[in-house]
Amino acid sequence: MIQTVDLDAARAERWDVIVAGTSFAAMFFARGLPPGLRVLFVEKGPMRSHEDGLASGHRGLPPPQRNLSDEKKFWITNIQFGGNSNCWWACTPRMLPNDFRARSLYGVTADWPIGYDDLAPFYQEVEEIMQINGGGSDALLPRDAPFPFPPHAPSLSDQALRRRSPLWWAQPSARATGGERTL
Repeated sequence: MIQTVDLDAARAERWDVIVAGTSFAAMFFARGLPPGLRVLFVEKGPMRSHEDGLASGHRGLPPPQRNLSDEKKFWITNIQFGGNSNCWWACTPRMLPNDFRARSLYGVTADWPIGYDDLAPFYQEVEEIMQINGGGSDALLPRDAPFPFPPHAPSLSDQALRRRSPLWWAQPSARATGGERTL
């Protein structure tokens, strides 16, 4: 339940936890808190309807950039309730098992102190919570259980890419194909 309070009302209360922002990251952080805590989410952006957000475009302050190419990158940001979750394209890939061993396998960067198998149960938990759809990528992304929902039907361009490359596969997505979410 969303209950808004103004600054004076927030100052007058006692909070066990104060969370800056209302993005996916903030929601998953809050989900891990013990029940019964009084939690205040502080959001600098306005609360807007989906329609208002689309009408106003994705405007926000560009994040600070430091890249070696000196080419400016265009970042879509959204400063509003829900944060950048509002301009997210719902792509939910897992890292590949070999990503954790890049130094050992490819001689670049550093190996992670943990492996894919260490994170797999947490990926699965988040995919269940978010009602992720997917499939057909099990050879790349080993799984202990199927995705919560089936993948979307491939578009004509998806089908063409699949015919051209055996490496093509549909990316898991949080775009609803069932479950309790409608968006």
